[in-house]
Amino acid sequence: MDLWETRRKSLLWLDNDLASESQYLIKGYTMIDECITLFDEVSQKEKSSLNGRFARICGLTTTKGRNLLLACHSLQLDALGQESGALLRPLIEVVELLNYFRLDPNRVDIAIEEKLPSAGKIAKTISGHFQSLRDHLNDQASHFRFGFHSVFHLLDKQTLRLKAVQSHSPQVLKTNFATLSAFLSFLLLESVSCLFVLGIDAKNLADRAETWKGELKTMFPNIAINKK
Repeated sequence: MDLWETRRKSLLWLDNDLASESQYLIKGYTMIDECITLFDEVSQKEKSSLNGRFARICGLTTTKGRNLLLACHSLQLDALGQESGALLRPLIEVVELLNYFRLDPNRVDIAIEEKLPSAGKIAKTISGHFQSLRDHLNDQASHFRFGFHSVFHLLDKQTLRLKAVQSHSPQVLKTNFATLSAFLSFLLLESVSCLFVLGIDAKNLADRAETWKGELKTMFPNIAINKK
């Protein structure tokens, strides 16, 4: 049995059929890495001041978000896009946390003291827009269910027999990349906004992030991410 056959096929597509989409994602990750570097520089320089604490907590939050994005990305290469949905809920929480801190930088002290409100209370405080998506993920991805969307990929579409090894196509992988790119944009733009709270001149990075986001619909014209 070749455990990595599906991933090897996906990696070949990244060099051919999906080369543009792959480079687009890499560009997004690169800008997130720039944010993390800037957060770290301020954290090291400002130490225990409010700016230092804000930079450290936002840097940790952005780094966790990057890890969750990359974990989703990795699972998608193995044709485990449905399973990667379980990681989108904590990714939403990361994005909403950055918003929560940005609106009141003193809230980072609540995080340092490990006294943060629940994710639901944070979402209400910032008037979050992900509730319906959170509900969908709760039903279809975060917990194991036997509904159509949860189990159909486990069956051969022709025979309906169990399919131990998952497979996909360049088009399916592209569709999953569209969702990944949307969440990457949420994390990127919220992280950049937090840099401005620190007084960092991030205009160039912000402009590049907005340009990158503007290309999202062109790169993935059928994308439909419901945030309401």
